[in-house]
Amino acid sequence: LSSSWAQDTLDADVKDGLYRVIVVETASNDAEQLASGAVSINQYSQLLDQLIAKAGNDYVVIVNAKVNAPFYYKQSDALAINRAIDEAAAKHANVRVVDWNSEAHDHASWFGADMLHLSPGLPATVLASDPPSSKEQNYADTAFAQAIVKGVESSAT
Repeated sequence: LSSSWAQDTLDADVKDGLYRVIVVETASNDAEQLASGAVSINQYSQLLDQLIAKAGNDYVVIVNAKVNAPFYYKQSDALAINRAIDEAAAKHANVRVVDWNSEAHDHASWFGADMLHLSPGLPATVLASDPPSSKEQNYADTAFAQAIVKGVESSAT
């Protein structure tokens, strides 16, 4: 969310009005941006609030940061991002949080050596028009997809 590319992409998605649910899966990158000093936690919170305001009545599903990713950021950076996400969700009825940090906590085998990126499984680009077969998916891929689906489905309630 804190990179200009993510902001531009989300702005276009919201402006087009094509989607009733916007999924934001940038929290780990945002924790890295916080760790490097490229964004402050206050700026991140403002970016969240701006996105939610632009979304209007559309749902915003936010995947939180995996806390244990020692090569990219300190746990405190990820926890700060996750708190900001939780605070935004508490303020806005149209925000849902996918707690990827909790989902991933006891599953180190899902991740590569950097403890952040999923173990090799799916190709770099996955298209809805050409989804990977179940044979190409490993358990980590499936768990991540199921977590996001659960967050999107919660928007219907």
